[in-house]
Amino acid sequence: MGNELLQERLDLLKGAVRFETPGRIPTSSNVWTWKILDSDKKAKIMEACLDLELMEEIVREFHERYRFDMYEDLGTRNMFCVSDPLGDPGYVVNDELGSINAPDLCLMEDDEYDEIIADPVMFGWTKVFPRKFGSFTYEQFRQAVKGFQRFGAYNVHIAKVFAEEYGVPRLKGSVHFSPVEDLFSWGLRGFKYFSRDMRRSADKVDAFIDANEPAMVAGARAALETKDPSAVFDVYTVMLAHSCMNAKQFDRFYYRSMKKLIDLTVEYNGMATFFCEDSFLRFKDFFQDVPKGYLDVTIEQDDLFQVREACPTIALTGGLPSTLLGTGTPEECVDFAKSLVEGLGNGFILGQSKMISFRKDCTRENLLAVQEYALNQKL
Repeated sequence: MGNELLQERLDLLKGAVRFETPGRIPTSSNVWTWKILDSDKKAKIMEACLDLELMEEIVREFHERYRFDMYEDLGTRNMFCVSDPLGDPGYVVNDELGSINAPDLCLMEDDEYDEIIADPVMFGWTKVFPRKFGSFTYEQFRQAVKGFQRFGAYNVHIAKVFAEEYGVPRLKGSVHFSPVEDLFSWGLRGFKYFSRDMRRSADKVDAFIDANEPAMVAGARAALETKDPSAVFDVYTVMLAHSCMNAKQFDRFYYRSMKKLIDLTVEYNGMATFFCEDSFLRFKDFFQDVPKGYLDVTIEQDDLFQVREACPTIALTGGLPSTLLGTGTPEECVDFAKSLVEGLGNGFILGQSKMISFRKDCTRENLLAVQEYALNQKL
């Protein structure tokens, strides 16, 4: 039964990206930390993230309750079991408020571009690692390595559980980030200093991209050549660094990498999905030539109807705002979901408009109502 349902979901989701008419509404879960808060286990955030057996119970409970077709997160986002033994979980966790927030980091100095380009591995061990974690003991490092092994094993295990027991496909076969995300999102330069570098040290940013983009392209090509048959998308990336760019900067520093991923996906007849935090519409003109049936974008901030009008060949995922899921009634949420399904037509996967992470982002009653509508509505 699991294999049959897995194939059914793969056909449903891939068909949506190809703009085929689905038999029912395909759904995607963009629910993250909130699943811990929603669980009947009543676990604290750090407790669940550090206890991977407990995390498995929580994500199983979540799926059995809501039955999404695919998941952005199966409890694998926060590697606290790796970073916590070193004394820095990497996030600010507030169990009372039920929140996780990421500080803006800068782990690379202004004049170190040449050094990281010349030997990124040595730079990571001698500069980035000590700046992030400070001093630690051999035992702390040993526990971090053990945490890394446990976390890696959990990733493999939970994907297998969902495929074999629940018939849920993997969201992505491979992950490839634009090189500038290393500078912006992963803390090498952070928001403040990366924004400045694009103006004052643009040539250094270009050099960093030139040094790192070939590995991104090679990885995407290898994934597309082999293709994971249990994954919906062959190529996955997160767009975040674009949030501090204007159109000229986007063209110079970001689109070049995105275009390579799109072109490779088309060349190998694959499927790609971009998880776009912040606005996508600001850069709509760059995506006018994307052929239909190859690219899906999860939209966070923009009105999906405006995105569909501006980029008619791109499949869209998302749509339900957290403001409605958190404060509206079940009837209002279902009505909004209906308007999305009817107004957008084919090429749409119903999901949430942002990462559902905080306690007030959603209520169980609202999410259940939307899922019952989606799973039972024939198209």
